[in-house]
Amino acid sequence: MSINDDLKGLYLQHIVFLVEAMKSLPQEQLDGFSGPLLMKCPWETEYRESRKRLLIVGQQTNGWEPTFRDILALTAREIVENGMEHYEAFRMGRDYINTPIFLCPHFLHSVINGPVKKPSFMWTNVWKIDFGGNSIGQGTQDAVIGSFDVLKDEVRILKPDVVVFFTGHYYDDAIARQFPGVEFQGIEGVGRAGLAKLSHESLPDLTFRTYHPGFLIRGNKRQKQNYFQALLQVLAQDYFE
Repeated sequence: MSINDDLKGLYLQHIVFLVEAMKSLPQEQLDGFSGPLLMKCPWETEYRESRKRLLIVGQQTNGWEPTFRDILALTAREIVENGMEHYEAFRMGRDYINTPIFLCPHFLHSVINGPVKKPSFMWTNVWKIDFGGNSIGQGTQDAVIGSFDVLKDEVRILKPDVVVFFTGHYYDDAIARQFPGVEFQGIEGVGRAGLAKLSHESLPDLTFRTYHPGFLIRGNKRQKQNYFQALLQVLAQDYFE
């Protein structure tokens, strides 16, 4: 089966449970919740043949159409197929390439794999939905984890060589809930809060967590050198020799 067939099957297994869990929340809040982020890989051959298959994991979307209330009238298959098509149409943020959240991943991909014509890396988020473009609350987090805990399976299907969590250390608990027992190890010369190597049986050896690109780009010069440049150095020298 293809990557997309496997992703579609995964989402179809879980989407009904997510919808039911969200229905249990206060109904007046539903308009604020985005629909779920569901990946699709239109450049599957290029992704598979990359020197290093790269998966980027962000925090949550900053608004993602349609709203959760809008999808309640759809069948599970319609929710999944429409969501995956929307992901493909987003083109890995090519229309937002000058914003930090997409500039950093595209640059990182070019460093790892050289110049490419297609953005043949994959992107997902720790939280698959957002509330008004922001992180979801504790109650919603519990509902999502209990009904749509798919991140570990997404990694299994994509088989990335490199995973980078652009989440910041404030999301470490959210990562640990989805990868129980994960260890966050500091990088020599860099504080663990700014850059950590993650160890877990479901993650590749080259898995790291650093700050959200907005902080890395807008932070002062020293911060950028300490974190993003340290990540590039670790990838380029210590592990790719």
